[in-house]
Amino acid sequence: LVKGDVVDIVLQNSRALNGAPEMHPWHLHGYSFWVIGQGAGTFDIDTDPANFNLIDPVLRDSVTLWPLGWTAIRVKADNP
Repeated sequence: LVKGDVVDIVLQNSRALNGAPEMHPWHLHGYSFWVIGQGAGTFDIDTDPANFNLIDPVLRDSVTLWPLGWTAIRVKADNP
């Protein structure tokens, strides 16, 4: 990763160690990021990126990971 790179990251929320599906807040210290996609179930790299919002994604500093779902974010690596 080089300063200035733009990286897409998919956060997959599965069951907790106790077997329960849970909501989970997530943030990235020192960065804001664009939420480019969310979905239920397991992220499918072959089909889900076609539905990413790359036109006007929301810029956030935190996001909720829904139970048994996924969230895709885009971040620019510009924080030393």
